Amino acid sequence: MPQLLLILFCCLLSANTQAKIVYTNFNWIDPIEQTIHSNTMLVEHDGEITYIGPIKSFDKSVPIIDLKGKYVISGFIDTHTHVTLGAVGFVQKGDKFKAVANNSDEIAQHNGKVLLAYGITDIRNPGGSAKESVRYKKQVKAGKWVGPDAHVAGELLDVQEFEGLAQVVKSTDEIDGLIRAQKNVGVDFIKLYTGLNEQQLEVAIKSAHHHGLKAVAHLEDVAWDKAAKMGLDVVVHAMPISEDLMVGKSKENYIKLKRPGVFSFFEWYEAIDFDTPRFKSFIQTLKEQGTSIDPTLIVFHNAFWGDKPEVIEHPKLNLTHPELVENWQTFFTFNIGWTPEDFKRAKAVWPKVQQFIRLLDEADIHMTVGTDMNNPWVIPGVSFHQEMQLLVDAGIPNYDVLKMATWHGAQAIDQTKMKGSLAVGKYANFVILEDNPVSDIRHTERIYAVVKSGQMHKPNDLIKDIQEPKESVK
Repeated sequence: MPQLLLILFCCLLSANTQAKIVYTNFNWIDPIEQTIHSNTMLVEHDGEITYIGPIKSFDKSVPIIDLKGKYVISGFIDTHTHVTLGAVGFVQKGDKFKAVANNSDEIAQHNGKVLLAYGITDIRNPGGSAKESVRYKKQVKAGKWVGPDAHVAGELLDVQEFEGLAQVVKSTDEIDGLIRAQKNVGVDFIKLYTGLNEQQLEVAIKSAHHHGLKAVAHLEDVAWDKAAKMGLDVVVHAMPISEDLMVGKSKENYIKLKRPGVFSFFEWYEAIDFDTPRFKSFIQTLKEQGTSIDPTLIVFHNAFWGDKPEVIEHPKLNLTHPELVENWQTFFTFNIGWTPEDFKRAKAVWPKVQQFIRLLDEADIHMTVGTDMNNPWVIPGVSFHQEMQLLVDAGIPNYDVLKMATWHGAQAIDQTKMKGSLAVGKYANFVILEDNPVSDIRHTERIYAVVKSGQMHKPNDLIKDIQEPKESVK
């Protein structure tokens, strides 16, 4: 009997270690080590990697996929994706108007398929309905919906009412209760918004950490370095538009001449001096505190060039859910009220935006690749690749951008044990590319297939129900 049990155990062990699929003959891109390993083989079993390395002999009875010299990289991670968010607008209640954002399962499922088709296997969703966002996360995890795995926040904490997008902080005393309630729904982190003052921000950061959650913030009046010293984990958007970072006459003139609203996106850059001790101290503090930055250049590039057909008539705009496209075309954009002169001034400061990104990179400040998807003219999937191109255009080397798109993204969602790189024991999440993105970052969009948890998806199959896009604008 003991001998029979040993034989049965050995058979079970053999069955459990048998490969499900062998991928062979590809070039493995490792952005962390900044190397490309040729003639590589990967063995996947039950959604995990059981071998990756030089081609060797293997069991020929298992499925074999010869990739014929294609390029393989870990799955991309978009760290700023409002996956459930639909149209925004206003509703009238009595004599008052209230901002409202729609959230829907239909939009979430649409976005999930398109994102996966463009190589994105994980997302960070920084704000929306907690209930809808958590449902997307659970449905994907259960295999009921197709799309990237999600790391989600709930409603933003702010002082302005915005149904479907924000919760109103009426007093500092209620912040902990709001955060505790969101955690109970199942969020992974807390998103803090521009209206919070320094005291509210500090209380919210401490409360989030107390409940075991990271704090992510979109800041304007409060300088990033002040929030970093409070322990803020992540700042989103390459718009550190606080007056506190200015000095002398430039500060006085900026305060005197600035207009309310998003004109500050370019007016602040016109006025800021990166060479002052104040600004250098700002950069140094971000580095010392280990604050992560999610630049989302594409959403601002789209705003600055929002008077151009290549943005508002992009040939792949049809990959965006129709509800959002109609909303942007008829009501919601970030450049409402801009004159031709405003657009001219915005475009003129873009080199300074790029300079700011280089300063962050040169200081070795942690950055990720995020898009602010579902905000105006940000196309799911497509804009992730646009964002990588914008980061390269700003002066960041291709390898570093690829590292931001994979490893840094996994660090941002606390998933490095299983994601962000290709190694034995990690999830089989990877993108198969036709060409080498190290030589040309545009090749990240030339996707042959996406593998998520061991399941291969062909891009055209994922978006077959969506009208085929036209040729890209040159």
